[in-house]
Amino acid sequence: DDRAGYEAIEKLNNSELDGSQIIVKKSEPKAEKKPFRPRRDFRDRDRDNQY
Repeated sequence: DDRAGYEAIEKLNNSELDGSQIIVKKSEPKAEKKPFRPRRDFRDRDRDNQY
């Protein structure tokens, strides 16, 4: 398991495109989930509890 994790990290570090693609993938779903208020509210509450 550790080896697979290190290999994934090395791939991300060695290729800038992978890092940018991950950021884009994370940003796109957030924009799509904005209209869904209930899901955002639950996440916002969880974040507020953490802080």
